[in-house]
This record gives sequence, C-alpha cells and structure tokens, in this order.
Amino acid sequence: MNRVWAALLLTIVGATPVIAGTLATGWTIPATVAVRTGNIAFIYFPLTSRAGTPPACAANIGGTNFRYALDISTAGGRSQLALLVTSIASGTGVFFQGAGTCTFDASTEDLAVTELPGPGQ
Repeated sequence: MNRVWAALLLTIVGATPVIAGTLATGWTIPATVAVRTGNIAFIYFPLTSRAGTPPACAANIGGTNFRYALDISTAGGRSQLALLVTSIASGTGVFFQGAGTCTFDASTEDLAVTELPGPGQ
C-alpha cells in the first residue's frame, strides 16, 4: 500500500510545472510600466521585492529597480499588462514570477506570472 501512495505522490509532483525564473517576495506594486515599439512592455519592480537568481541573459540595469519584459501582442500579455496597470492605479500589489528566459528582449527576463489578489487578501 505504501508503494501505491509513493507512486501516486511521485506522479503528482512530477506533473507539476516548474518555472525557473525569479519571483516576488510578496505582494508588490510595480514602480513603472513602459510600453515600447514592437509590442513589448517593460515592467520595473523594486530590487527588494525579488527573490531568486535572474537568468544570465538578464542585464543588471543599475539603480533601485529591475525589469521584466512582456509581449503585449498576445491576449495573455495584454491581460497581464491590464493587471499591472490596475495594480499601479489601485495601489494594490501583485505577485509576479519570471520565466528564466529572455525571449522578448535579449537583456530582460520574461514575465511569466502576474497575480492580483482578491478582496481580503
């Protein structure tokens, strides 16, 4: 019986996707959101709000912020951008996680996850 539970646990854990990028240390309000030509948005967060090691492709931009890149030519990218703008406008922090890749801008980690908390969180 213990072998069945162990096999089930390994199946569940093995099926869980893992994102290798940096992530938020808590609910954080973006410092700046900038949309540039080419359908790429850059999102700047305070350095103190990030945990983990950025991928080697992500440049250190200096100062007190770091940035993520987001492709806003897709529906998912536009949805994430809407959450980020809502965060700034409402003063409500978001949870974020990087993808561990620099696909949209060669020197900026891609933004993989953006979560806006519900009421009471």
